[in-house]
Amino acid sequence: IPDWHNPADWPKWRLLIPRINALMTYLEPASDTQETACILNQSGIFLNNQGQSGQAVPLFQRAADYSARVLGEDHPQAVTDRNNLAVAHRDAGRPDQAVPLLEQALADSSRVLGDDNPETLVCRNNLAVAYQDAGNPSQAVLLLEQALADSTCMLAKDHPQTLAVLNNLAGAYRADQQPDRAIPLLEQALADSTRILGKDHPQSLAALNNLGATYQDSGNPSKAIPLLTKAHSGRSRILGRDHPQTLTSLNNLGTAQKQNGSPARAVPLLKQAVAGRTSVLGENHPHTLDSLRNLADAYRTAGTPERAIPLFQQALAERERIAGEDHPDTLAYRDDLAYTQWAIGNLNQA
Repeated sequence: IPDWHNPADWPKWRLLIPRINALMTYLEPASDTQETACILNQSGIFLNNQGQSGQAVPLFQRAADYSARVLGEDHPQAVTDRNNLAVAHRDAGRPDQAVPLLEQALADSSRVLGDDNPETLVCRNNLAVAYQDAGNPSQAVLLLEQALADSTCMLAKDHPQTLAVLNNLAGAYRADQQPDRAIPLLEQALADSTRILGKDHPQSLAALNNLGATYQDSGNPSKAIPLLTKAHSGRSRILGRDHPQTLTSLNNLGTAQKQNGSPARAVPLLKQAVAGRTSVLGENHPHTLDSLRNLADAYRTAGTPERAIPLFQQALAERERIAGEDHPDTLAYRDDLAYTQWAIGNLNQA
C-alpha cells in the first residue's frame, strides 16, 4: 500500500481510490478480511488527509464494523478504527457527532490499552481538537496540557507526536484568546520541527502557518504576512495548491493582508480561498464558511459593504444550521452582519 504520509505517493493513491471503491461496492461487508479492512483504513486516512472526509467516513465505518465483528470491540485495532471514524466526522465539520465518539474512543483506549499507551495519547489529542472545533477551547486546553506532559514523559520532547501535541496546544491557546501563551509554544514547535523533521515537512509548515496566524490574532499583521507567505509557498510546493492545509494558509494570508490595511490584496486571495475550499471541502464546511466570512469582511473594509451583506447572510445561515445559534462562531458571524448593516444605514443617512 502506498504511504499516505508521502506526497510522492499521492498520485498512486488517486489512481487506487476509484478501484478500491469499486472493489468495496462489489464485495459484501460480510466477506471482508483483515487485508481488506487494512486497505479501507489506509484509504480513509489518505482521503481524510486530502480533505475528502465525507468519502472517508464510510470506509472507516466499514473497517470499524469489521474489527468490532471479527476481532471484538475491545481489540486494539477496533479502538483505533473507531478513533479514525470519529476524526473523519470531526474533520468533515461535524464536531458534535465527533465529540461523543471520541469521548468513547478515549475511554475505551484507556481501559483496553492503558493511559500511558501512545494510542491513548492520540485519542486524547483528537478529542481536544474536537472540543475546540465545537466551540470549547478551554476544554481543549486542559486535555492538551495533559497530553503534552504525558507525551513528553513517554515519547520524549523531540518525538514527532509530542511536537504535534505542542502545535495543537498552541492552537487551543489561540482559540481561547491567549495568543501570548501560544506564540512561544509555536516558536518552539517551529524550531524543533525544522531541526528534527526538516523545514519542508508538513508539521514544520503547520507550525509556521500557525505562528503567522497567531501573530495576526495578536494584532501584528506585518509580522504575520512574511510567515504566512512562506507557509503558503511551502505548502503549495510540497502538498499542492488544492490541499486543505495550503488553502488554510491562503485564507490566513488574505485575512492578514486585510488586517494590515490592504483589502485590495486580500480580496483576490480570499476569493481564491473560498473557491478552493468550496471545491475541496464543500460549500457548507466550517472552513469554507470562515473564508466566506473573511471575504465579506474584506469587501466591507474595502468600502463596499453592500457586497459584504449577502456573503455574511449566507455564512451566518449555514453556521446557524451546522453549529447552532449559540456557537461562538455563530455569534461572531451575527455580530459581523449586524455591524455591516449598521454601517450601511449610517452611510445612507449621511
